Amino acid sequence: MIQIWQDCSRVLERELTPQQYVAWIKPLRAIAYDQDARQLRLGAPNRLKLDAVRSQFAARIRAAATELAQHPVEVQFEVAAAAAAEPGADSPDLAEASAPASDSASRQFNDGPPLSVPGVIEHVERARLQPG
Repeated sequence: MIQIWQDCSRVLERELTPQQYVAWIKPLRAIAYDQDARQLRLGAPNRLKLDAVRSQFAARIRAAATELAQHPVEVQFEVAAAAAAEPGADSPDLAEASAPASDSASRQFNDGPPLSVPGVIEHVERARLQPG
């Protein structure tokens, strides 16, 4: 993994709730870091995670990368099939959502700040209602 992303990930793990980190940051994978262009490319395993991370965490990821690199860093996000294929890329948030709702699954969705990504809540609720 690219060192700047490892360092950013550790910073974010300390700043966010465990639920936020596991659900949204941990599944991200560094695709490339171009030091000359000052650009970090991150891959999300699917569009849902990509949209949520972009809207809720992009500014904080950019700030952490900028602080660590000691110069402005542009962060680009994309859906990356390799991110989905790596172990641990599928976080338990949607897997738990498809299982019967338990206290821990409900807490996982309620501990962090509300997401404003269109369709995220509907997607999760739909997954909870599907028979397993």
